[in-house]
Amino acid sequence: MFECYLCERNNFDSQRALTVHVKACTVVQEKDNVCQTNLQNDSQSCNNDEVGDGDIFPSDENEALESLEDSDVIDRCSVYSTDLSESKSVSSMQDEIALHEDQGHQSEEVVDQGQSEEVIRYLPTMKPLYVFDWSIEDKAIYEEQGILICLCDQYKEYIESKIGAGPITVQEGAQIDLLHRLMQTNSTPLHLFDDMLKWAYKWSCQSAFNDLSMQRKNVILGFQRRLDLLPKFGETVLQVQLPSSPGSLLPVMVHSFLDGLYSLLTDPEVMHDDHLLFHNNDPFSFPPDEFDDPEYLYSDVYDGSLFREGYYEYIKDPSLDVLCGVILFIDKTHIDSKGQFTLEPVSFTLGIFTKEFRSKSKAWHTLGYIPNQALTTKHLSSLEKAIDYHCVLGHILNSLRTVQNSAGVAWNLFYHGNTHRVVFQFPIMFVIGDTEGHDKLCGKYLNRSENVSCLCCYCNIPTDQMDNLFAPFELTKASKIAELVERDATQELQQLSYHKLKNCFTDMKFCDNELGINGATIAEILHFVHQG
Repeated sequence: MFECYLCERNNFDSQRALTVHVKACTVVQEKDNVCQTNLQNDSQSCNNDEVGDGDIFPSDENEALESLEDSDVIDRCSVYSTDLSESKSVSSMQDEIALHEDQGHQSEEVVDQGQSEEVIRYLPTMKPLYVFDWSIEDKAIYEEQGILICLCDQYKEYIESKIGAGPITVQEGAQIDLLHRLMQTNSTPLHLFDDMLKWAYKWSCQSAFNDLSMQRKNVILGFQRRLDLLPKFGETVLQVQLPSSPGSLLPVMVHSFLDGLYSLLTDPEVMHDDHLLFHNNDPFSFPPDEFDDPEYLYSDVYDGSLFREGYYEYIKDPSLDVLCGVILFIDKTHIDSKGQFTLEPVSFTLGIFTKEFRSKSKAWHTLGYIPNQALTTKHLSSLEKAIDYHCVLGHILNSLRTVQNSAGVAWNLFYHGNTHRVVFQFPIMFVIGDTEGHDKLCGKYLNRSENVSCLCCYCNIPTDQMDNLFAPFELTKASKIAELVERDATQELQQLSYHKLKNCFTDMKFCDNELGINGATIAEILHFVHQG
């Protein structure tokens, strides 16, 4: 049961019921008046030099800072020095911080009296995530090899531009701490931030809560503007000419793969040690081999033969290159209540993340959206629809294709306390989707009748032998399908139940280039095992 702190009623079954009651509580106004009177009296006492035994608030700002019971308000404030020439080294500051903590946070050096507000000049105890030590000679060599260093330069420029962003005030530190605490509970309503600030202002005279105009959205927006965190990687709307509809353009929304990659690599909550997947906790370690261990267990993507094939295909310098397989998710979702209209997002994550973290939305970024073909391809044949589909998807994948055609993307990877200079390689590992979606990606017929020669996009087993566990079969190679399309072998494609079209994945890199998209679209459990 929940109790109202205003009228002490305690028969509420849920937090929502209590919240509704509090807003309409008849005692609110009466207590507000009393509290306002007490607050004024307490504020006057705070301005006096002498504090009696009955006073609850300290008279000095430094004492007010010391009276904070939760020192995390200070510890979680990461502040950049406003002057690089006056900034101390990280190690010296950490020693100073440790001494400061042992003394009960009584060091006066933490407070800058030159500011109009109480300012915490406190450097973070955590080490910098990235160390940029790229020399001009290194850059020249990598550029000659075609290695992309744009992300490193972009992030370094951001860090250097924000070093002088100014210190975090006590008020801002309190806001950050409150946001952090409320984010720990998924069920916390958004309005609770505003309610708690009003509560803090009502019962405290601390300078951290002296502004009733603050709102959750304004606080977050303020930090986004101050630290330049507002989204810059906006969408691009392409006007795509569909092959089946000459003269008409279809708007397609796309996002840059490099922008999404940059967002993942620079997010400390994403690039956490517990979220990263490297064999033996070493980014440059050779992949494990089941033949070397009789008790070998398959646990994640780096345990399989596909990862090993990708490693030996793309890792040219084992001391520099790191295989960062791309995992795609392509599936339609309904955007109306009746299920008539759909949108098909194309999202990606990285194979360096653990399967637990890959199940979280934070690990994924969107490359683009395939429009609803039911609205754009009416009265078209199945072949024409398939050609249009691959045309649109090809434009969405262009930014990934460009990165794959480079020699890799350079990065400083901070992992287990060490900074590793790496060059990420981005072949496609596999594509998550349903059976219909996989068939479209491979260019197969979507018809499921018995007249279709071959139903499976992964192998060539005939339809009439699908229930025969011992029927001979061969894995379908994307390279073979592309070769049949190139030489216009229509009859052979029909025997395999494939459309004659240029597949948008043909010129893209996979861990297994021979099987290609066919090998990457493995059977999904929902429909094959659990029967939908």
